[in-house]
Amino acid sequence: MKLKVLGSSSDGNGYILEGDNEALLLEAGVSFRKTRRLVNLDKVVGLLVTHRHGDHAKHIKDYVACGIPCVAPQSVWDAKRLYSANTYSCPAYYEPFQLGGFTIRTIHANHDVPTVGYIISHEELGNLLFLTDSRDMTDEEGQPIVINGLNHVMIECNYSFMHLEEAIREGRTKLFQKERIMNTHMEVETCINSIRSCGLENVSEIVLLHLSSNNAKEDYCKGEVVRATGRDVYVAKEGIEIELINENRNGNAAC
Repeated sequence: MKLKVLGSSSDGNGYILEGDNEALLLEAGVSFRKTRRLVNLDKVVGLLVTHRHGDHAKHIKDYVACGIPCVAPQSVWDAKRLYSANTYSCPAYYEPFQLGGFTIRTIHANHDVPTVGYIISHEELGNLLFLTDSRDMTDEEGQPIVINGLNHVMIECNYSFMHLEEAIREGRTKLFQKERIMNTHMEVETCINSIRSCGLENVSEIVLLHLSSNNAKEDYCKGEVVRATGRDVYVAKEGIEIELINENRNGNAAC
């Protein structure tokens, strides 16, 4: 299965998981017009959105209007005042649901609006974690979320403490923004600890999402994760494509 990155920043987030016969869209922060240029819509079985912020959900109405089944937290539909036959609210955490051949479960994410992450399983893919716009990887009670059997990880690595402080000193990031960044986005060491907590036995590659242009350095974040995990690490940027292969076909991930 191929991962196509449409965008992974505050300007707009969007990703495509495309297999031989079907495709799944992640996030609606990139225009539908751009998305449809890069995927055969006849293959698309659904769209997953994590939360209502514009860089993740701005264009969701266009995807709904096209008839694509769209799954998101209920707060997204309430904020957009959007209800139709193909809009679906996320079920309870860990409860599986299907979009085509994809089996999907939600997990809790820690942001400043209701947000979820997704565990996505498919015969061609194996098991993938998709977690963005979250302070860490803990449940509603603050306990670590552990997911066994992952083959691929797509996870936020928004900033590093060192580069955040540097950006504040240089005036590229305002001091008043610091608390929100630290409470709603994932720092590189937290990213590493979250990946390690799930185990790396079957993980082939790690894709770092939503790096801040002000508060992170790509080479530094990528290097830290490579050193800590020993896995192939990619930084999600518009236009890149990554092959995600299910090498062991070991079934669904377990929490």
